[in-house]
Amino acid sequence: MNTRKIVSIILFIALLAGLAACGNSNNTNTGGSNSESPGASPSSGGELQKAELNVFIQIPRFRTQFETLVNAFVEQQKQEKNREVKVNLEMPEEFTGNDVLRTRFATDSAPDVFKLHATEDAPQYAAAGYLEDLSGQPFVANLKEEIRNAVTQNGKIVALPIETPIWGYLYNKKIFAENGLTPPKTLTEMKEVIAKLEEKKITPFVLSYKTPYMTRVPVQSVQATYQFNHPEFVEKMNKGEGSYADIQTDMFNVLDLVNAHGTDNALELDADGGAAAFAAGKGAMWIQGVWYAEALQKLDPSFEFSVAPLPIDDNADRTSVLLSTSTSLAVSSKSPNKEIALDFINFIVNNEKASNELYSSLKVNPISNLHTFGVEPWVEESMTYNKVPEAYTPVGVLDKAGQMLQMYYAGQATQEEVVKELDKAWDLFNQTQ
Repeated sequence: MNTRKIVSIILFIALLAGLAACGNSNNTNTGGSNSESPGASPSSGGELQKAELNVFIQIPRFRTQFETLVNAFVEQQKQEKNREVKVNLEMPEEFTGNDVLRTRFATDSAPDVFKLHATEDAPQYAAAGYLEDLSGQPFVANLKEEIRNAVTQNGKIVALPIETPIWGYLYNKKIFAENGLTPPKTLTEMKEVIAKLEEKKITPFVLSYKTPYMTRVPVQSVQATYQFNHPEFVEKMNKGEGSYADIQTDMFNVLDLVNAHGTDNALELDADGGAAAFAAGKGAMWIQGVWYAEALQKLDPSFEFSVAPLPIDDNADRTSVLLSTSTSLAVSSKSPNKEIALDFINFIVNNEKASNELYSSLKVNPISNLHTFGVEPWVEESMTYNKVPEAYTPVGVLDKAGQMLQMYYAGQATQEEVVKELDKAWDLFNQTQ
């Protein structure tokens, strides 16, 4: 009797389980033939493949834009590749993030896709064997030629550019228009513009040297122009045979002119403070890049500014804006998820909708022949000038330049001492290679 009761109970439970299974199956199919069960691919009807991708982009101000991109990529992989990709997106602060990234490479725990600076970082990462060769990837055919060249190392394309800012100096369009001024094409013309501004009691330049890199921007303009015409400069410096003495005259002609006609207390004003001063009309020009455009617009949405090339001598043909390829994405050569990583890189360019949405939302320049989004007026103007690529300079040399040029402005270092320290910093870099 007890045995029969037990059997009856078991059969009853089994019957309930069967009914529950039927009920679940009916709920999944609600909505007709287009409905899909969890884990099924819309394209194949099969079980989704599980995949993972680790993405490290140390530029948190772009978080919203990249989260949107990642969501679109995940959906594309599900629809077209039958994959359910879990993307681990890390976006730490840039300076701490760079140290974290180097540590991860040193400990064989590098992310699959990561952000680097194409000019400053790529040569070292490529030499260390960290970068996957992207030359044969489909996205390459859609890159603009000048952009393609900027991410090439030893004949190989090693990164996908995100930010390609053009820079020289920013100028206040209202001040220039009200005083009948146009951007000067030579150093002599710049002196004439300065004189006219000072006649009207207008300070020519905003100086914001508390942020060290702001002191070296004029120097980078000189070096880029010189290096464009003398490509052997870097090779000589790498061999310990070159010197910044080669560009000392041009470098300090520009720097001294700017320093002598700028706002006071430059070492007390950082880059953000410089943006506020420039937007408030406290100077007609600010030697800075268009990466500060968004900040200027937030400070004053009606503020009209543009970008122009900084003259370094009286040869107008050499007056050029700098084309910088900064924020870029690379694929680790040791990535265990390389197929997914390459899909992600190609998606960023070759998916027209997602690509145009990303680059336009970042307010950066078009880098692809597929980009059709409109650009800001200052970008349009910048494209009318001669362009030279940003000069390659080891990060340690750039850091030393910022430090020494702050001292030079304060009267604590001579031109010769600046040149000597820059040469020493490059020699120190050579010793680590």
